[in-house]
Amino acid sequence: MKKIAFLLTVASMFTLFVVVQSFAEKDMGSTKPTDKQTTVTNGHQSNILRSSGIIGRDVHSVQGKELGKIEELVIDQDGNRVEYAVLSSGGMLGVGDQLFAVPMTALEMDSEKNVFVLNISEARLKNAPGFEKNNWPNMEDQNWQMEIDEFYGQESGYQKESSGT
Repeated sequence: MKKIAFLLTVASMFTLFVVVQSFAEKDMGSTKPTDKQTTVTNGHQSNILRSSGIIGRDVHSVQGKELGKIEELVIDQDGNRVEYAVLSSGGMLGVGDQLFAVPMTALEMDSEKNVFVLNISEARLKNAPGFEKNNWPNMEDQNWQMEIDEFYGQESGYQKESSGT
């Protein structure tokens, strides 16, 4: 009995620590580096964002509501580009999270708030095609890609190929 009480106390203290730390970061602003570099090449300014600056980054709706965090990046090796950011949403401390593949073209970086913005409501995201952490879809499937791209209002890679762009 004492062992159970001890474990519950430790778990409660850990949860309290995580919650307090989370609120402190939000109140004081994140102390993480932006992982963003601005470079000028041949008179052209480009923004370069490292993968470490994407993974773990918060995603908000246009209304400012937190939708989740980016957990993974999905790279198209043939096109040499990041196709999808995998958004984790809806769980508590990583338990019960639902994953959503969001086209990178649907995300915009808000440099002032240091978050990505997705033009979708929280309610619509709940209806988005999602998957479990241990049960990923076949992301090479053209039908899956078209369904995801269309859900987020993006032009599918297959539509681009057929139109010649």
